[in-house]
Amino acid sequence: MTGRIHRIQKSSLADGAGIRASVYFWGCDLRCTWCEAPESFAAGKWREYTTQELADELLKDKALYGQGGVGLTGGEPLLQPDFACALCDLLRQEGVKVWLETAANVSPDIFSRVIDKCDGVMIDLKHHDNAAHLRGTGADMALILANIYTTAHTDRPMIVRVPVIPGFNDGADDIGRFAALLASLGSREVQLLPFHQTGEQMYQQLGLNYPYAGIPALSDTDLEPFASALRVLGFHVQIGGRLE
Repeated sequence: MTGRIHRIQKSSLADGAGIRASVYFWGCDLRCTWCEAPESFAAGKWREYTTQELADELLKDKALYGQGGVGLTGGEPLLQPDFACALCDLLRQEGVKVWLETAANVSPDIFSRVIDKCDGVMIDLKHHDNAAHLRGTGADMALILANIYTTAHTDRPMIVRVPVIPGFNDGADDIGRFAALLASLGSREVQLLPFHQTGEQMYQQLGLNYPYAGIPALSDTDLEPFASALRVLGFHVQIGGRLE
């Protein structure tokens, strides 16, 4: 079995606890206007691996992982579910923890099949309003919300991640609306991810228009009022991608 991977980042301290390798799956069914990895849906920007080849590469650093492990991210790993499941099996039988980062915009059957192979899941929630989500990502929220709700009512470790994007979901009224939605879904673990410009150069290389060109990045400090408001309402909130 083969899969398309556009990047492997070793010794990462983001997107989870401990030292980890982040595996960036090629392909995405969203088109977020601020996407940090446009190469994840650009034609030909992948390398094809067999599950064993990729597992062998990741296991070279097994001794470094400690409390970390491997993160499956993208793009969207759930667009290659069979490959993701087989890779998880190979890694976990060697004692390596695997976390999934996903937009969860897939059928519940596919979603549950893959997360059952993982040690935990991080789900991106881009907006609290369906119409705004559709404008900003090109996708409806129904499947995403259903998958968050289902996972929140199991014992599967889950963190909902909110990328905070200037002019899209960072208004004062957005905080309360995110809080209401998260509470209705049963989710209390939240990460706020500050907007940054790391993908701008890739847009230029690919000849793509970048709607957020020139817009200043947000710092952790910029997100502290958002985080504080959620904490007051009973949420456990972290800022940034590293798990505490």
